[in-house]
Amino acid sequence: MRPISLLSYSSLDSTSLEARRQLETCPLPFAVHADEQKSGYGQQSREWISPVGNLYITLALPLAGLTHPLPLLPLRVAITVARWIESVWQVQVQLKWPNDLMHNGRKLGGILCETSLQDGAAQSVLIGIGINVQHAPDEDLGPSAYPSVALADLVSDPGWVMGGSKQWAELLLERWYALWEMSHEEILSGFSQLQIGPGEKWVSAEGLVYRDCGISEAGFLQLEREGERLELVSATHGFRWVPS
Repeated sequence: MRPISLLSYSSLDSTSLEARRQLETCPLPFAVHADEQKSGYGQQSREWISPVGNLYITLALPLAGLTHPLPLLPLRVAITVARWIESVWQVQVQLKWPNDLMHNGRKLGGILCETSLQDGAAQSVLIGIGINVQHAPDEDLGPSAYPSVALADLVSDPGWVMGGSKQWAELLLERWYALWEMSHEEILSGFSQLQIGPGEKWVSAEGLVYRDCGISEAGFLQLEREGERLELVSATHGFRWVPS
């Protein structure tokens, strides 16, 4: 597999926006890193507060190189990043379907997977990763929000979180392929082992309460209420998770 080249900047509007611009000239695979983002965003274009001291990186990978259906991609990425965090910082990470990195009910980071169209067809996937290393931004995201946490709050030795974010980006890319390789079954079992749930509460836009029943074979979140079962297929589902 071809090494993932790294484009690093002190400041950007967004690593994902820059990665999309770089698709015109930069051969895949590559990654874009920034010490800070001025216009970082997450799911549903929500603002991602991005101060210096945290990790912001977007990987651009060829779609043809993916060996699993696209719905499994966020799960596969989440497992890879969670295992990397544990190996580097010895901090256990839980996963909230499909894209949040959690620790004891607090948000440690997030993932955003987007496909990119070239000549009218999806040719590449952009994997945006944000991890709270030194700072846990105080965000007001409304009733569906839950508190944030930074790795600096969780490690016993503060030296583990010192250094530049480019160094962390390089370390992630060095270990990416080794952590990334997994079968369909390993993705489902790996996510289930790290997932917050089943049994967790999810509330619909109408205020109806559903219970998490785990992940389907396709990688969708299964919810149940009074014998009714449904599947959420993406993060833009209109439901909110309510911490236990």
